[in-house]
Amino acid sequence: MASTLLPELVEEILLRVPPDEPAHLIRAALVCKPWCHILSDRRFLRRYRSFHRSPPLLGYIHNLYYPLRKGQQSSRFVPTTIPSPVSTPAIGCRWWAFDCRHGRVLVKVFGDDPCRLVVWNPITGEQHDVSEPPCSRSTTTTHAVLCAMEGCDHLDCHGGPFLVVLVETSNGGEDPLMVSVYLSDTGVWSARTYNIDVDFRFKYFDQPSVLAGDALYFTFGECWMSGILKYDLCKYELSVIDMPAGDEDFTAKSLIKLEEGGIGLVSMLDNCIYMWSRTDSIGGWVEHRVMELDMLLHKHDQSYASSVIGIVEGTNTIFISTYAIFTLDLKSRQARKVGENRDPYCPMLPYMSFYTPKLASCLSLL
Repeated sequence: MASTLLPELVEEILLRVPPDEPAHLIRAALVCKPWCHILSDRRFLRRYRSFHRSPPLLGYIHNLYYPLRKGQQSSRFVPTTIPSPVSTPAIGCRWWAFDCRHGRVLVKVFGDDPCRLVVWNPITGEQHDVSEPPCSRSTTTTHAVLCAMEGCDHLDCHGGPFLVVLVETSNGGEDPLMVSVYLSDTGVWSARTYNIDVDFRFKYFDQPSVLAGDALYFTFGECWMSGILKYDLCKYELSVIDMPAGDEDFTAKSLIKLEEGGIGLVSMLDNCIYMWSRTDSIGGWVEHRVMELDMLLHKHDQSYASSVIGIVEGTNTIFISTYAIFTLDLKSRQARKVGENRDPYCPMLPYMSFYTPKLASCLSLL
């Protein structure tokens, strides 16, 4: 049947192969040599990425914290596709992932003196050491990584320049917040010149950053989450956004990027998912949606604590921790089990990327 189809029609069919399972492309390439040639063509692969627009979820990084093992921190990559194009990086026995975006993962490696930052590309395996600027032992920090290629559509970010944003404070939040930016092109950090005062002490940054428009958003707090830090990447300005009124009753919360612009907030209370939205035009938080978890998860066991532990940036998908790890599409309300619940309190960092296996070897089998 494949030989009777016009090449133009075959290309349109292959264009619609779902990108979230690389095995589908391998099977299609094994049908015949013409199909393999189409799937190996760079022009087709560009069309394929543009057609599907958002890179698919290939897996997630689960930071694990073991308080019974002298505070050792470790992380692992959990694939959501078969076969998985990603293997655990050879960067050390103990590492912690800060951020994941544009095909890159920002990792802190423990065991060295001093600890080192590494930008890791899970698809290519490439690693780039980032020298961390000197800071005091009492400093609280968080980091973000993103592509720095001008004009990039971020559909195939597997190389090129990147930047790392460091946010820090000292003395439990008593000192002003400061921001530094590392450029891979130059290999140096900018001076710490931008700072603001926060009117309460905080102990940690709670979740990975969220990129919305030209700004990065970080969450911070002392008990669960107490505020949101906004860093404008164009104006180099730092500001603080208050949480919605009454948020103290909710468990861990996650920021999301809204399709219409601005940011949203997702949290849980009494096995219900609550959502808020905030845009520049509104200038405040609006609660606009509540969903019952029992209606979304089949055979939901309420004896397990449930919480939102991550988001898939740029999509409507969140991670939920209960008796297992699930992804939940907030629009379609479709849930999918993606892992076991080994540590319910550590955030997930999704890894999204288009992955088209090297298909040249398929030709020898045809």
